[in-house]
Amino acid sequence: MGDGTVHVNFLWDNDDEAARVAQAIAALMRAVVDLGGSLSAEHGIGVLRAPYLGLEHPERLIALQRELKRVFDPKGLLNPGKIFSAVT
Repeated sequence: MGDGTVHVNFLWDNDDEAARVAQAIAALMRAVVDLGGSLSAEHGIGVLRAPYLGLEHPERLIALQRELKRVFDPKGLLNPGKIFSAVT
């Protein structure tokens, strides 16, 4: 936390808690953005935070990122399915 990067992990014991954990994660992501924070840090957006990218970035920027991915990786070989599930 020394550089302002906080890593949060949600742990649960029972499968029936998964829906509540998903709600808590979504609430956390919204709170981070609402408070002026960023969902990504030194490791990038990551697979788990990818669904929340739209909370932080406008659709036009996400579209640009998709296009850059398509241009530089037209066959979808680099990190397939990590951020953008299909490169078209």
